[in-house]
Amino acid sequence: MEYPDVVLRSAAHDIRGYLASAVLATEHLCGHADAKVVRSAERISMAIEHVVDICRTDLAKADDAVATTEHSAQSIVLLLEQISALVTPVVGKPISVSIDVADDLRIDCSTSDLFRILYNLSVNAAHAIACHGGSQITLAVTRHAQSIRFVVADDGPGLPDHIIDHLYPRIDRSELKSNRIGFGLMSAVSLAKKMRGALHLMQSSPSGTTFCLVLPDCLVR
Repeated sequence: MEYPDVVLRSAAHDIRGYLASAVLATEHLCGHADAKVVRSAERISMAIEHVVDICRTDLAKADDAVATTEHSAQSIVLLLEQISALVTPVVGKPISVSIDVADDLRIDCSTSDLFRILYNLSVNAAHAIACHGGSQITLAVTRHAQSIRFVVADDGPGLPDHIIDHLYPRIDRSELKSNRIGFGLMSAVSLAKKMRGALHLMQSSPSGTTFCLVLPDCLVR
């Protein structure tokens, strides 16, 4: 279904309004006596800014070229910390989110696209843990000879068989069906292709699920 440009702009405007309220709700925590609370509030505020930037995008021209930003290991760590701060409350119980980023990273890509992919994968992992058990999410980034690989893993129960049956033959193809795969995963696959990368399901078993976003060496600095 296609929506008129004015409807898309209106929806983005409404979302920005809700997010502005969320920013105000976290600002007063930045002066909290507990340094951990302050750091969490800062991460959430910065993550919200990423989402606001996405909403500023002209949704009617979503396929247009998106400005890229050079990212270092430090900026990637910060982005992953922001995602961690957003998805941890989804679980509703204490969990561990480990972040491991190679020191020698340099990559040019769209910050909003990368954020959306990793956030979608991470929130799916958080939902799996919340609904079916587990306690660990791992966010890791490694550099290889021809690529940079972003890994999102959890120790939940793995994907249901009926999803895996449709996931493997379709995850690298454009004809994804909304009734077969969750919207978050569909978005992640589409954005990975937009970034000239690929999203792979590396493993799914009772010990957990691992997805890997592979970005090509043409983006590597």
